[in-house]
Amino acid sequence: MKSNKVLIVTNVLCGFFLFVSIFALVADAEKSDRDTLVVLGKFETCQSLGFSPDGVTYSPRKSRLFITAAGSDYCNGTGIFELSLDGELIKQIHFPSGYGLGYSITRASSGPKNGHFFLVEFNNTPTVRVVEFDSCCEMVNEFLFTGGEHPGDGIAFNHKTKNLAILDAEYGVFEVTTSGELVQFFPTPCSAGITYNKKTGTYFGLKHEPEILYEFTTYGEMLRSFDLSQYGVEQPVGIGYGQGKLFIADEIDFPNTGGYIWIFKSPKRFK
Repeated sequence: MKSNKVLIVTNVLCGFFLFVSIFALVADAEKSDRDTLVVLGKFETCQSLGFSPDGVTYSPRKSRLFITAAGSDYCNGTGIFELSLDGELIKQIHFPSGYGLGYSITRASSGPKNGHFFLVEFNNTPTVRVVEFDSCCEMVNEFLFTGGEHPGDGIAFNHKTKNLAILDAEYGVFEVTTSGELVQFFPTPCSAGITYNKKTGTYFGLKHEPEILYEFTTYGEMLRSFDLSQYGVEQPVGIGYGQGKLFIADEIDFPNTGGYIWIFKSPKRFK
């Protein structure tokens, strides 16, 4: 009888320790997934496609990537390039005459069927022009925005507020309406590229040197950062979100002698 009780207690203890061990492993795995990035792939753009990327975004309407290239580089590609998610060139769209070459674009999800995107003209002045194009790349709206030192290092569409976030590397993020009215401002350490992550409800932004990916709230509270250099990213300049993935444009170096689009698994929501 006594031996049976001992056996029962032993089994209970073994089960308890097994449960604790499994829980610890799961918790550690979740923590690891929150604190690290998972590389899903990458593809080269300069030698194969003829451009060095300046901005990247995901189009939910076509499950495509749209990438901007300024062109004043080794590759000499200019315009917007529509690509499949594995890097196949679908078509090249030249910028309308008289407009800047912009360093970042983002899809405006007033609806996936809409397919509009915004292009910000970066010109190293306090005033930038933001242009909205439809899915046929016809201009449907534009406005001028003046703020900070030289806003336009990145632009993102906030799917929740339906406003735009315009990045200024010297100051931070200006949230404005799609007609250009200022809603709020908050500082960030980001210097290039910004996107709104629908999965986490937060912004992700980039820094050139050192190569860092930041996550912060829509009010500017910094949540966490990731060292991109340990994954091989050399000069991050643009970022987009879609299908649970982060797409990061890498210029390689100055004056843009190459280019990659890195694909990362989107980190789990910060807790």
